[in-house]
Amino acid sequence: LVYLAGVGLMVEVALHELDRATVGTLRTLKDLDPSRLPPEAAAAVRVLSDQLETLNKRVANLEAMGTVRRQTKSEFDVVELVNRAVAARQGEFSRNGIVVDGTLLAAAPWRVRAVPGMFIQIVDNLLANASYWVRQQALVETGFRPRLTIDVDTRARTLTFTDNGPGVDPSTAEEIFQPFVTRKPAGEGRGLGLYISREVALNQGWTVDLLREETIRPGRYNSFVIDLSGNTAP
Repeated sequence: LVYLAGVGLMVEVALHELDRATVGTLRTLKDLDPSRLPPEAAAAVRVLSDQLETLNKRVANLEAMGTVRRQTKSEFDVVELVNRAVAARQGEFSRNGIVVDGTLLAAAPWRVRAVPGMFIQIVDNLLANASYWVRQQALVETGFRPRLTIDVDTRARTLTFTDNGPGVDPSTAEEIFQPFVTRKPAGEGRGLGLYISREVALNQGWTVDLLREETIRPGRYNSFVIDLSGNTAP
């Protein structure tokens, strides 16, 4: 435990410095006047700025999961944090042709009081899983167009993440939430992501579950739901 605590502190220090460096570099790049640069240099500056913006969002999400912030509840906008988590993976999504759609794109603000880092951890795990499985589907299905649909229901207080990957066999719908259970090949998954996500959710009075409906593929389940109804808005 002491060893893990030490590693955690080292990571937090590194993230703090990385955040400071990326913010400073972005500020420097934004001070440049593209009209005074050769076209190739101006294009390179734009690419660097976009990459640093993505990196900075990833760092912000990781910092929110730090040991101190994971113990502190605060008021936050659910929609804003999900959009931030998606933006942090935009480079990955773009490289793999993954389209993100759903009611999230036009959702109104939805504020709750909880630990933001725990919420981000759940969302990021679902995004990572969706990205992995649609990429696997693209390897075996000709003409496949990977898609992730994120729907927000503020009345039911739920978030639904649906990907058009291979989906989950109904017979393993509950098993996948057990520790060290994974459908990924050896070396590509430890089988802890969904287990930790569910445990983190329970800590906040939420639930994470697989929607027992055939939303994309016959005989398969493709949607995960975060239910925040156990957490009342401030």
